[in-house]
Amino acid sequence: MPRTVFWGTPQAAVPFLEYLAPRVQLVGAVTRTDKPAERGRKVRPSPVKAFAESKGILVLQPSDLRDPDFLGALARLEPEVGIVVAYGRLLPKEAFGLFPSGCYNIHFSLLPRLRGAAPIQWAIARGEARTGVTSFRLSETLDTGPIVARMEIGIRETDDAVSLEEKLIPVGIQVLEETLARVGRNEAAGEPQSGEATSAPLVKKSDLRVDWKSPADEIARRVRAFVRSGCHAFMPDGRLLKILRAERGDDAPEPAAAVPGTVMEIKKNLGFSVQCRPGRLWVLRVQPEGRKEIDAWSFLQGYRLRPGEILA
Repeated sequence: MPRTVFWGTPQAAVPFLEYLAPRVQLVGAVTRTDKPAERGRKVRPSPVKAFAESKGILVLQPSDLRDPDFLGALARLEPEVGIVVAYGRLLPKEAFGLFPSGCYNIHFSLLPRLRGAAPIQWAIARGEARTGVTSFRLSETLDTGPIVARMEIGIRETDDAVSLEEKLIPVGIQVLEETLARVGRNEAAGEPQSGEATSAPLVKKSDLRVDWKSPADEIARRVRAFVRSGCHAFMPDGRLLKILRAERGDDAPEPAAAVPGTVMEIKKNLGFSVQCRPGRLWVLRVQPEGRKEIDAWSFLQGYRLRPGEILA
């Protein structure tokens, strides 16, 4: 079994580490440094660190991937193969060059499409019909190395970032299995990437802001894409309202004087619709500022939003 170092940070990476544990000689796991949790600001380990420590796997948490002390510690592990899944940083050549049998990234897109930190979110936000998982051998630039293995799946109109990630993880494990098999056969040099290259950058706060002048179906896609953070709108009193679930309404004549962002209709046990351009968006689940998430109809019982009022 090859001496393997795993690189990863979030919960989505843990199933890959769990898969590797009985199949390779895991000599270490590299993860991001501990950070405060969103609530309470208590410092917590990454999911990968927590799992690795529970299995007795050595954990490294460098703040600088070019730090000589870290590179020395990595070299002393005498690693042969590196596997990277959502680590969250670009590995420099000084690090991935320490792996004689190669360092391989499991990426949640069909490269060269959606290179970057948030391929699942942007696949949905941009209305992609298909996506998948690609393994590639690391190079010095972001997500550009030669492709070793890949698998493709379709994206449903109802998929959000959570459901699509859940579908991609088992696909990714199959891709990892094929990658390890090719490494074992010394057939993992890979093929150069070809086709249109697109980017999937880290999601910024500005990406979350709802633009009511956009088409309703586009806003609905962004709500599904950014469901973990919520898309940001503002109530008539200026308070933040995160939209966590929404869907495009039936096509209806657009009133000539309707301002995008206008609340058009309230429906019992459902929520409220908002005028877009074109179309209307039914808001179904929200999180008001300073409160827990709640279905839109229950929210309306405490906040008397009325037709004709305008969301920013």
